[in-house]
Amino acid sequence: MIYTVPGNFGAAEVNIVGFNKLAELKDPKIKATSSGHVITSVDDYIGPNQRFRIVSDPVEYEVETDADESLTGWVKEGTGDAVLSLDTETIIDGAGAIKATYTSALNDIFYKDVDVKGTVKGFRIYVRSRRDGSVLTFGAGVTAWSENTFAVPVSVRNSYQVYTFDASGLGLESIGQVGFKITDTNTNMASKTIRIDRIAVIVDDFRHFDLVSSRVQTDFTTSKIEQKVDWGDIPTKMESYISSLFAQAEEANFNSEIR
Repeated sequence: MIYTVPGNFGAAEVNIVGFNKLAELKDPKIKATSSGHVITSVDDYIGPNQRFRIVSDPVEYEVETDADESLTGWVKEGTGDAVLSLDTETIIDGAGAIKATYTSALNDIFYKDVDVKGTVKGFRIYVRSRRDGSVLTFGAGVTAWSENTFAVPVSVRNSYQVYTFDASGLGLESIGQVGFKITDTNTNMASKTIRIDRIAVIVDDFRHFDLVSSRVQTDFTTSKIEQKVDWGDIPTKMESYISSLFAQAEEANFNSEIR
């Protein structure tokens, strides 16, 4: 794909625009139509180009923590030689994958604070390791990663595998920290690596979509007034970012919520 960045920016700004463009292309465009909006007062009217937050019934979905997108915030504990870096090439998606490189790192721990709200049903991560077997433990909790831990058995070397851990019986309503511990006992092989990508929390919660009314049809009858609304996307991340570079960005103020 070739994309020409509009305007005259430096390399760092162009990279940010590029990452946002890729993120935008990964997400499908959201469009919808709703009807039956009964108007009982002037305040109920929905006009064109109004921003609304559409709130769904509770549904199970993934919340990416973005902990694997940056080295910022990661803390190490342990006396082993494991070193954390950000791999931007061998990844599943996003800007990068967390990569631990080590020779002897038994019980080395890395953890990072996150902020996920909702009824927690589970966790999902992608792991790629040069060693198979019991080389890793993943954990997540409200205040500490070690509150709930899960063994990560690697069966295929040098290939990403997805791991899903059930947390439906733990009664968690938020996650404040994720982390992992290296449990590889091998000390003979140098420069072993473990990559972790797409660290996600599976939650069951009210999901919301930020949309803008694009076309509004108002029907008048003798008994009531109803509206039918076509909804489209709020301007994309990339457009918002470019606007901010021109110092023209405005904060998205939502007129109301529809549940």
